[in-house]
Amino acid sequence: MSKLQHAVISSYKEKYPKDKLRHISEKTSIQITRVFRILNGSEMKISEYEAFENCLSADQKHTDILEELKNILSEVSHDKTSFLKLMIQKEAMKLKIAQRTKGYRSHFREALC
Repeated sequence: MSKLQHAVISSYKEKYPKDKLRHISEKTSIQITRVFRILNGSEMKISEYEAFENCLSADQKHTDILEELKNILSEVSHDKTSFLKLMIQKEAMKLKIAQRTKGYRSHFREALC
């Protein structure tokens, strides 16, 4: 296992210490058997490095978006703020539903192929 791979995996485990293979697989979109092999020393592909790095940097992207939203909301009227809040809640609900069903959809795709 390369030093870079070891550093990426260590960073991931430090950030998400309770994640099981299934959770890692879902977050990275890497097959669970491949995640198992990676964690046990198999060399990672570049796309797998990118998948792990995307998971590790996801929180930073969210904080950037939140800061931008705060700036926008500070400049609009109360009525528009309420409307934007409802729209954000609606989109957040869609994302939660999509995340919950993501694993199910991949199982259906595998069954159909």
